[in-house]
Amino acid sequence: MAPASDREAQAHWRRFESFLALVSTPDWVFRGHADKAWTLRPKIGREDALAVTWDEAAERSLFAEFKRRARQFESGVEFDDWDWLALAQHFGLPTRLLDWTQNPLVATFFAVASQPYGTSAEVIAVRVRERDYLDLDGGNAEDEWGFQPDPFNDDTWPPWLTNESEVGFVRPLIRAPRMISQRGVFSVHITPNEAWRGFRRRRPNKAKTSLVAPRRFEIPVEVRGHFQQRLAGLGVDASSIFADLGGICDALTWRYTHPYL
Repeated sequence: MAPASDREAQAHWRRFESFLALVSTPDWVFRGHADKAWTLRPKIGREDALAVTWDEAAERSLFAEFKRRARQFESGVEFDDWDWLALAQHFGLPTRLLDWTQNPLVATFFAVASQPYGTSAEVIAVRVRERDYLDLDGGNAEDEWGFQPDPFNDDTWPPWLTNESEVGFVRPLIRAPRMISQRGVFSVHITPNEAWRGFRRRRPNKAKTSLVAPRRFEIPVEVRGHFQQRLAGLGVDASSIFADLGGICDALTWRYTHPYL
């Protein structure tokens, strides 16, 4: 697919800036998809990615084995299941977590710089209220019950989350350098094999809830290179996203192989 003309690419970037202006408050989080056809499903529930059907018992067994074997690398550290789950997600184990970021440019980088490259990409934005976050310390400003949420048991979640979406958000507990540089948060999905379509909200003066779908911005395949160039000019590239030697090498390789963008 031939790149778009400079005029077309610049016009699409301006539309993207207008999109960002609508989702610029701190309570928005973002996710980038390299293929706009992808749905909001965690890897453990994606049969297309793993070639197996999700089974909760098998997921729990996988997670238990991860904890058993990972302790040799994390000896002397007291983790709960949320810590272990975040660590497993960080290192690529299929989990019921999805990665999000509070920085829309980070999400855009993942959308345009990830495989597959020959598809139109997408940036997804979701407004997450404070009450949509699971309080892992057992106390919430709006909650006097002191829930201690379990990632595998929604009976331990606040009822407003299980009623509204079967999805809660958590702030990462493992402060790895990449998590810090990516300003990451997670969504945790009670039914990870089902695509999440958004929160159900009760609107003012309405008895029933209605679905509030995420906002989406499409990045056509023809302008992905232009978007990556613009991001690099803003200091958002692999070296800033991954914050290690591998990230530096990826950023320099991209510059070397795209000298005319």
